[in-house]
Amino acid sequence: MDGAVLDLETTDLSAVGGGFILCAVVKPLRKKPIVFRYDELHCRAAHEKRLVEELVKELEKYQLWIGHNLDRFDFSFLKSRANLLGVPFTCAPLTYDTMLAFRRIGYLTTRHYLTGKP
Repeated sequence: MDGAVLDLETTDLSAVGGGFILCAVVKPLRKKPIVFRYDELHCRAAHEKRLVEELVKELEKYQLWIGHNLDRFDFSFLKSRANLLGVPFTCAPLTYDTMLAFRRIGYLTTRHYLTGKP
């Protein structure tokens, strides 16, 4: 099974109407990372169709996607942007979300900024 780590950097937490993808990194297991930047792909702000097309094309190679908050953010954001921009999204990967794994074993990545509690 081929796997890769995925991370998106976006302008907002909302994929529809509020934000777009600035950069994405796909790191195939045991290989060098592949970086997709909207400016290097000559995309305009909020019109990153070429970036999404190239990213989806790359991600279709992998059956396993790994990422931090992948299930609740990156996967949904990418799928929403693809839909909004008219990019076919046929990916149906197995996902491993490291944030959920950290919670299961009791690791905390940050504390709440107001309460100081995990």
